Amino acid sequence: MSVANYIRGITQDLIPSEEEYQRYSSRILVERSCKELGLTSFEIPFVLNASFATDMKKYKDIFKDPSRYNELLDNYDALQDLYRIMLITNRSADDLYADKSRGLDILVDTVIDLVEKY
Repeated sequence: MSVANYIRGITQDLIPSEEEYQRYSSRILVERSCKELGLTSFEIPFVLNASFATDMKKYKDIFKDPSRYNELLDNYDALQDLYRIMLITNRSADDLYADKSRGLDILVDTVIDLVEKY
């Protein structure tokens, strides 16, 4: 939730405030909707493990520019990294590229920073 909402401009920071979490969290929205409809909901925790290639940082400039994606056609690992990055948000690469305030540059930089950190 955090990265996607931040990149889309829904939250003000990568880590949402408690108010933002209560307003935009999928878990909270599903729980609230089930309660309103008189349905039982269950929370089943899961962990999403996404691994990236160790050299993904060298493709950073390409990841940030959709017009250069053809340069990745012969590089399976880099393409898989790009697909994983794009999975995080519900916006197209072109849409993110056009959004200079919180778009593709921020998404790629944030993901690479998080990958390097963890």
